[in-house]
Amino acid sequence: MKKKSYITGIIGILFFAFLISNVSAYKWACLSYGDGIPHYTCHFSHCKLCLDDKGYSTDFGKCIKAKQCSFGPVNNDTTPPALTVNSPRNNQIFSTNSVSFNLTIDEPSTILYKNNKDSKFKTLAGNRLKYINQLTFKDGAYNITIRAEDRAGNDADILRSFYVDTKTPKIDSPKTDGNGNILIKFEESNPVLLTFKYGNNKTGYKSLNINLTNCNGTDNGKYNCLYFISKVQYNNMLKVYDGQEIESWLELKDIANNIGVSKKAKEMVDVTLPVINNPNNLAALHDKFVYFNISITEKNLDGVNYAENSTKLKWQNLCSTLKNGYCVKKVLFTKGNHDILIQVIDKSGNYATKEYIFKIN
Repeated sequence: MKKKSYITGIIGILFFAFLISNVSAYKWACLSYGDGIPHYTCHFSHCKLCLDDKGYSTDFGKCIKAKQCSFGPVNNDTTPPALTVNSPRNNQIFSTNSVSFNLTIDEPSTILYKNNKDSKFKTLAGNRLKYINQLTFKDGAYNITIRAEDRAGNDADILRSFYVDTKTPKIDSPKTDGNGNILIKFEESNPVLLTFKYGNNKTGYKSLNINLTNCNGTDNGKYNCLYFISKVQYNNMLKVYDGQEIESWLELKDIANNIGVSKKAKEMVDVTLPVINNPNNLAALHDKFVYFNISITEKNLDGVNYAENSTKLKWQNLCSTLKNGYCVKKVLFTKGNHDILIQVIDKSGNYATKEYIFKIN
């Protein structure tokens, strides 16, 4: 009986020692603003934590029997928060009115921003370590200040500039004046690239970039462009499509990569010059009349004209159509020497010219 009591007493002593060691492994910690332990910083005036034997925060229930702690004086915080702006990036361009804000701060802070054209900040959120949201901005250029302000009134500012452009450029179909000038009109505040595209599925498509320095803009984003292309350059561009139908259009890209497209136009390509088959036997003379009998090869004839060869050519029509491939016409001329130019022109503006000198007695 004495042996059993002795054993029970030993067990009791060991159990009591276990309780004492278990309680002493945990303790209370009273922190002031800015104080820290591993993986934790106090961001309030006072913070009370239960710590394990390694100094890490744990469940409050484990510190029920631990000795209470006391708070010291509140720390004087003069360090501004560390603000990181992941978005918007500086000089970023947005093609929608929704602008992504992604911010991180190293201590709980109030998040604010202002358009630098204004004087007042707008509050976005309070007591945050992170702020992720989509804010709405109208089209235009923006220069803003993003601010993080901590509980002690310290603040950190970061400037950001960005542009919002959601509108697709508007562009008209090109017009020509018959002298090689292409007239282009479009509406866009931030044009970047103007391209003339043409071709077909059979031969393929090509493009020609038009320098925007050829365009004059207004404050409301309306532009007028005048682009010159010579007949030789035009024929070189289209010679691989000779005798084929092509489509052509204009594309205008802005800084947000929005692309405006004009209406497409279709045309038959003809870059083959008319041929005068009898250049040395164009006409016969009889009294005051010249009997023209000009053999011509041209499928898309626009007309056969003549003019006295002088500094100012005054073209007169000889034939609008051909009879079995010939332009046949009797013309009365005045007495004397004549030096005339005969021009055969097709509907695409290609032409062939031949000089004809004669004398009316």
